[in-house]
Amino acid sequence: MKINKMTSLPISAFIAGALSFFTMTDVSAHGYVSSPQSRILVCHKDFKDNGWNAVLPACVAAQAANNGGYGFYSPQEVALSESKDDHQQLIPDGTLCSANLGMFAGLNLARNDWPATAVAPGPREFVWTNTASHRTAYFRYYITKQGFNPAGAPLKWSDLELIHDSGPEPQQMTSTHLVSLPYRTGKHIVYAIWQRDWVTDAREGNYQCIDVDYQPMP
Repeated sequence: MKINKMTSLPISAFIAGALSFFTMTDVSAHGYVSSPQSRILVCHKDFKDNGWNAVLPACVAAQAANNGGYGFYSPQEVALSESKDDHQQLIPDGTLCSANLGMFAGLNLARNDWPATAVAPGPREFVWTNTASHRTAYFRYYITKQGFNPAGAPLKWSDLELIHDSGPEPQQMTSTHLVSLPYRTGKHIVYAIWQRDWVTDAREGNYQCIDVDYQPMP
């Protein structure tokens, strides 16, 4: 739903409804990367704090590109219910950050102004906040290859290399992983996948793009 189409609903009423929707869904869905903050979480906080007066240009542009829905009011819902480890078959190149879901399509925009967390090569904690806990087949983390241009084109599978696989994990409300970040320069995307255990739990996969900015070594 785009703001320029909401002529029949006062802005204040829409914001109140959207925030109520956030409150309702936030306690029941699945999970998101809370540290470093994922792309959708950054925009979620921007719109939650500021409503349609969001201040981050990339988030404003992304919300305008979303295909209906409340979009950034549900950061835990970038998920596919039947992934069962078939991520590349179900998520085409250019749609990785949205998991090929129209309501999150704006997350795929190729821009250089996505807010990014400063990082350096070496161990870094990544934390998932899980709004519902599930048995896990694995958490996997990928990073874009050296030379990646975030403003060049939307993220493709061939842009990524695997840097961490947690293996099976039990149900937990917070999942923390120590990921070894390789040498890079400039801005990059860490792509994180949480795959539920499809044998004992369900087939769902959850997906997050995390923007990082490598700072010069001292």
